[in-house]
Amino acid sequence: MTESLDAAHRAFERGDFRESRRLASALKRTATDEATRSAADAILRRTSVDPAIVWLSAACLAFFALVIALSLRN
Repeated sequence: MTESLDAAHRAFERGDFRESRRLASALKRTATDEATRSAADAILRRTSVDPAIVWLSAACLAFFALVIALSLRN
């Protein structure tokens, strides 16, 4: 288990967040002790999408659609 956690940390440190999430997800499902599940959960939290980015992207898309709609009315 420690090897998998170390591999997930190494992947995170080199910027391979997809691999880090994959390893942490697998580790979280199979870990038997709470400390390992907690460490895997921390990696998953650190590599998750920020909700502010999702809302900002949706707002930009809505604004873009509004601008297009208003420009086509004229």
